[in-house]
Amino acid sequence: MRLYIYIFICIFFSCKMARSVSKNNCAENDSFKERFFESIVFIEEYVLEQDEFRELGLLNDTLDYDKNLENLKFKKFEKTISFLGRYVPISHQVFSYSFSYPSLDVFKEDKTKWLDWYEKNKCGKIKYP
Repeated sequence: MRLYIYIFICIFFSCKMARSVSKNNCAENDSFKERFFESIVFIEEYVLEQDEFRELGLLNDTLDYDKNLENLKFKKFEKTISFLGRYVPISHQVFSYSFSYPSLDVFKEDKTKWLDWYEKNKCGKIKYP
């Protein structure tokens, strides 16, 4: 019986040590990490602003796509979504809703998926120039 307990303790600590070593060997791509999280912050601010305009009745949901293209924030939103789309899934509603999020809730669902993806892949070899 003592032998089983001893073996269990040895296996437990060796697994724990292996996990801590693998965490220390994590080589995150710092430039990707910075761009990834800056992108999420920008999109969140943009979506919050659009949501506020919608609530105040200042944003017409049927605005012409060409008029939105003139907006510098929209152009940055488009580039940022394009960047993130290379790595993480983007809700199809963004592309069918005048290239924006129809609601804050849809964005929050995507954000949760993005953060989960980053946690799973941050130690991998993310290809980023």
